[in-house]
Amino acid sequence: MAYSIVPQSNPSTALLDGVFQSEGHYFDAFEGSIGALVDAGLITSVELEPQERRASGYTAFLPGGKSCPPGKKAWRTPGYRAIRQREDGTIRLEITVSKEVQAERRAAKRAQEYEAEQARINDDIEQRGHLFRGWKLQQFVGSRGESWEGTKTQLQAVGLGVGMQYPGEPGAKKKTVFRCPLGFEFRVSLPLDRAKAAAGIYLALSDFAPGETQEQRREVRQAVNNAGKSSAVFRAERADFAELALKLIWREVFCKADGAIRFDLPEDGAIYASLGEAFQTVRDAIKQAPIISDAQLEAALRAKVGAAAARNDSVLQAVLREAMKPSIPAPLSDAG
Repeated sequence: MAYSIVPQSNPSTALLDGVFQSEGHYFDAFEGSIGALVDAGLITSVELEPQERRASGYTAFLPGGKSCPPGKKAWRTPGYRAIRQREDGTIRLEITVSKEVQAERRAAKRAQEYEAEQARINDDIEQRGHLFRGWKLQQFVGSRGESWEGTKTQLQAVGLGVGMQYPGEPGAKKKTVFRCPLGFEFRVSLPLDRAKAAAGIYLALSDFAPGETQEQRREVRQAVNNAGKSSAVFRAERADFAELALKLIWREVFCKADGAIRFDLPEDGAIYASLGEAFQTVRDAIKQAPIISDAQLEAALRAKVGAAAARNDSVLQAVLREAMKPSIPAPLSDAG
C-alpha cells in the first residue's frame, strides 16, 4: 500500500473524528485511537504488527510502504512514517514532510527565535540600558590576560583597530584580531551581555605571551597610562577615585546597619557636620596640594614602554620611538 504525504497547508487541529494533527520541524503528527486512524486511512492494522529488532509498540516505514530496517537513518526522508503505540492505547503517527516544507518550517522557526531574541534584547535595554550610558573605557589585567571594554570610538582612541571594521558591522567577522600600539594582540568581539552589546560596547581580550607574567603586563600598561601624564589628568583621576572612596565610606561604614545596630548621625548633629568638613578637606587637598614629578621614574616608565614594543613587534619600534618624543605630554607640573 502506498501512502501520500498529507497536504502541506496547516489544517485545523481536529482533522477527522477522533484524529488530531500537529506539526513538528520536519513531520506532521496524527494522534487518536487505532480505529480512528484506520478509518481515516492513515494506517492499517497490519502496520501495527511487531517489526524484527524494533521495540514493542514501534514500527517504521519507508516511502512506498516498505518496512524501514532498524539502523537506517531515514527519518528525514519525505514520506517516512513512524507509528508509536502509547500506554493509554492511543496511536501517534509521524509522517515526514517534503524537503521544501522542512525548509519553510526551519526558516519560520529561525524567524520566531530571532523575534523572541530581539524582544529579550529590547527588554534588557529597557531595564538595564541606563547602566551603559556615558560608558568609560575599562582596562583590567587579570591572572590570564588583559581585557578592555569600550565603544569602538574609545578602543580606536587607544590605538585598537584604527580604521578597521568591528564585529557586528556589515562584512565584519564575529571576532577580529587587532594589535594595540605596544604590539599586544587583542581579540575583539561583542559581549554576551545583550544590553551591553546593543549599547555598542565591545570586549577586547589579550592573552599573555609565553613567559609573560601578570605583573609584567600590569607594569607595562601602567607605564603607558602614566608616562607623560599632566597634572590636570592626575588630579582629575585622583578626584574621581576619592569620590568613589568617600561614597563607599559613607554607605558601608556610617549608613550600614549590622542587625539592629547602626550609627546615629542626625544631620543637625556635630559629628555629621565634622564628617562633611573632613570629606571636603579631602576634596580640597586633591585640588590644591602641590604636585612633584620624578624625572628618573618618568624615564624608567618610557623605557618600559619601548622595551615592551620591541619585544612584541620590531616593525612598530620606529613608529613608537617617534611617537614617544613630542606626542607624549610634558612631565607633571602644576601648570599642566
